[in-house]
This record gives sequence, C-alpha cells and structure tokens, in this order.
Amino acid sequence: MVNLQVGILSRYWMPHHLRAFQDKLPEILDFFLPTDKLRYLYHVLIEPIEKHIHNLSLLYIIPHASLQDLPFQALRKEDENYLIDDVAIAYAPSLAVLRHCRDHARSNYQTCFAAGVSEEQGGPKLASDEAVSVANIFHTQPFPATRDVVRQQAGQFDVIHLSCHGDSHSAITSFQGFKLADGTLYQNEIAGIDCRSSLVFLSACNTADGDLIPGQDMPMTGLIGAFIRAGSPSVIASLWEVDIKSARSMASAFYNALKNNPANKAEALRQSQIELKSQKKHPFFWASFSLWGSY
Repeated sequence: MVNLQVGILSRYWMPHHLRAFQDKLPEILDFFLPTDKLRYLYHVLIEPIEKHIHNLSLLYIIPHASLQDLPFQALRKEDENYLIDDVAIAYAPSLAVLRHCRDHARSNYQTCFAAGVSEEQGGPKLASDEAVSVANIFHTQPFPATRDVVRQQAGQFDVIHLSCHGDSHSAITSFQGFKLADGTLYQNEIAGIDCRSSLVFLSACNTADGDLIPGQDMPMTGLIGAFIRAGSPSVIASLWEVDIKSARSMASAFYNALKNNPANKAEALRQSQIELKSQKKHPFFWASFSLWGSY
C-alpha cells in the first residue's frame, strides 16, 4: 500500500472571478515565450490554494474549458521553481472518469508493445529509434506500426507505447487518430481494442487535443478518451508538438523510474520531467506530456 497525500483541483474550487479569467486565458496563454506568463498563471491559479496543497504527494487536476490546454506542471513560482518541483501531477476530465479509471487501475509493467513509424514510412524522425529504446528497457523487440497489428495485438500487453504522428486536428473527433505506417488508425477503432494494458504512452504531437468532456454515459472522445474507453486506466499524452529527441529521452527516463516505483506513474513522470528539465530548461521540451486517469 502506497501512502499518498492526494489533492484534487477542479473547477468547483474556482471562485467566480477565476471562471471569468479562464475565458481570457487563450489570449495570454503563450507558454513558449516569456516565463512571466507562467509566473502570472501560478499567481492566479495556484497561490490562492498553496496552503491546501503544500504537503501533497500527488495533485489531481480536473481542468475546465481552456484550462485543458494549460501545462500546470510548468507554472512557475517566484523562486524560479515550477509546480512539478513540488508535487506529482495527474489529470482527469471529471470525477466520474477518475473514479472509473481508479476502479480499473492496474500496475503491471512486465510486457510492452512498442511501435514507431519510421521516417521512411512517413513518421517523425527518430520515432522508430524511440520504439527500439523503449522495447530494450522491457527486453523485447518493437512491433510493426501498422493498423492491424496495433488493433489486434497492442491491448494484450501491460504497456502500449506509440511513437508516430498524431492526427487530432479534425473538427470531427471521430476522424482523429494516429498516422501509422499503412494509414490512419481512427479513435473509434482505438476504442474497439480489447485493452488490458496498465498504461498507454502516446508519444506523438497534440495527443491531448480533442473533446475530453464526458457525456452522460461517459463516452469520452479524443485520443485519450478512446484508450480509456478501450480499457486502459492511464494515458500519457502531449499538449503540443513534441521535440522528438526530448520525447525519446523522457520516455526512457520515465520507464526506468516506473520500474523502480511501479505503484506511482505520476511520480515516475514527475521524475522524468525534472531530469529532462535539468538538461533543457525551457518548458517546451519537458512540460508537454501529462498523465490522465489513474496514477
């Protein structure tokens, strides 16, 4: 049993003036540029509740509306530290989805389905090398990054790691998916996978895009929602276009940390982000990935 002090930050904590503030957030949210914006957002969103989260081991964030696009881990304090320096962070679109993921939580990390689309097949540069690196950590070989192989085999493994291009820009979420070696794997196909994995790591650009708001029967859309509907309790996804070298370094650091502490994916991600931050200071390189669902 892991002893964790867990807090949940949701829109229900949010005073009315902050709900109005979030409507203006897209105008000021430019976290690739001066860090004064990150300090300002920390001041507005975190400082009012600092005393409540001071001793937490894990902070769950349920972001509302435009706050979904905000990397809370990169909010910066006046002492130049970031929120991730103080606490591990996980996300959920709602308490209902969080309860669902926690009820189906698994912590098996013995087997891994790692697949990367090579540059020759239309994938990102070094994506296939990333798949090889991840597979080596699990003492296995990468799988072909094709639609049928992912649909038919990936869900049988404890960990699914996909390194490829994401296709999440369609206004119709059913047309969102991943660009694999032989075509796009759409989210409705992903949701149909019999997934018994403990974790899915989506190492592609903008994989946290899409509608994460659950409906009445919790049919989450978007790529994160598709894997949760398929059966995975935990998904790591990106908020923006990732730097492939940084993604490869973070993936290796994450899985090595996870093997040392398999009971806490959020802490493993925190350690990997801090490690990468020590090498590449700007949040663009280390703050894109976030954990959704069970920690």
